[in-house]
Amino acid sequence: MSGKYRTAFLISSAVFFVSFLLFFYTDLKSLTVWTLNVWDCLAVSGNIRTFYEYSAMNLYGLDHAMVGSDILIYIPWAVWNFPLWILQHYFHLAAIGHFWMMLYSKLFLVLVFGIVLYLARKIAVLITPEKEDLKRMLFLSATSFFTVTSLAYAGQNDVLVIAPFLAAVYSLLRNRFKSFLFWAAVSVAFKPFFVFSFIALVLFLEKNLLLDILYIAGGCSLSVLQKLLFLGAPKYRESLSYGPLKDAFGLVLESKLNIPPAGASLFILGFGILLLMAYFHRGSIFQKEYVIYFAAAPLLVFFVFTRYESYRPFYLVPLLYLLMLTKPACSRMNLLLETAASGALMYFYLADDILFYNPNYLLRYRKNTPAPTVSSWLADKVPGYGFQAFTAVFVLAVFMLLVINHPGFHSDNEILKMEEEPWLLPVRSLLYGVPLGLSLLLRFLY
Repeated sequence: MSGKYRTAFLISSAVFFVSFLLFFYTDLKSLTVWTLNVWDCLAVSGNIRTFYEYSAMNLYGLDHAMVGSDILIYIPWAVWNFPLWILQHYFHLAAIGHFWMMLYSKLFLVLVFGIVLYLARKIAVLITPEKEDLKRMLFLSATSFFTVTSLAYAGQNDVLVIAPFLAAVYSLLRNRFKSFLFWAAVSVAFKPFFVFSFIALVLFLEKNLLLDILYIAGGCSLSVLQKLLFLGAPKYRESLSYGPLKDAFGLVLESKLNIPPAGASLFILGFGILLLMAYFHRGSIFQKEYVIYFAAAPLLVFFVFTRYESYRPFYLVPLLYLLMLTKPACSRMNLLLETAASGALMYFYLADDILFYNPNYLLRYRKNTPAPTVSSWLADKVPGYGFQAFTAVFVLAVFMLLVINHPGFHSDNEILKMEEEPWLLPVRSLLYGVPLGLSLLLRFLY
């Protein structure tokens, strides 16, 4: 590993592994219990349709009373957690009560992320033969703030949604359209966050609107099938209305322009422009670059104009870094913009969300006295215009990423091709380590 990466890698690795080993966010506990509930339903009743009713009993006193998502995404993790179920069911060792059992459950997410990086590399090889650029893309993906937050800290299962969608993109780049539809359908069935990218890619590939509708319906078919399986199942409808997707439609409408007679959603406007660009695109020597662009751009627009939990932007990994890979001449500017965007978003969450890097989720060092959070302290220090400044930096950086990484964009501007400062990578890593260090300090002080 070259010297310019070594220091940044060591800092990023320390941030990741400390977060992974010490932080057990409440969602990780809920998700682990729900994967074990799959086996309970099969063993006790033999009927998987009791899953939502059984989970709603909340036998372990979780903060989340109901599941909130369709069952398919819990199945792979449930298979991994089968040894934990054996210990819990037959030896009465509650998984959420033992550090090493929770660590085992969390490790599954890291292994799936390894699959994500493997697929990202296979896609990258189709874009560029430069080994140094491949290493850089993998490094940026593995050390991203979004990766640390969602996977190491929060223990979210979104990585399971990313893996099949990357398989879909890889299939598309290999001209395997049926495989593309299948893997896209799996991703959407897990959680529908990639549906925007899927629609854009379909419109990019097919100019017959009737076929577009059929392909999009095919991509949503697996999601519909699992819903039909649980139609009328006890507590199913109540559980989904309780979950994280309950306000999904409202989120895409919340950011508005005051255009009479009704406010226009900025996300819908931005996404609509991307769909028009995809549909009216007519061939190019940059075909593969366009596939990556229309896979990544809808997510960038989504996170600019909607507000989600701090761990959701993980969906940008590794598509954002694959997008940056398509413009090697702008790699330095891209890194600066990525650092500015993720850093601004991180400090926005720190100043606005009391759950973000909360020292009270440090399970190993838990004490009876609740510790104050970094967020609660920072919220008192950041004035109203501070929030606006964080938002402005994030929006501007993402907008520039969308512009300069468009396959049709070319410029001889020397600023875009400036040399990378040697301090940028370490600063990028240190920036993400600040809330971790403050959380650890607060936990030890209280």
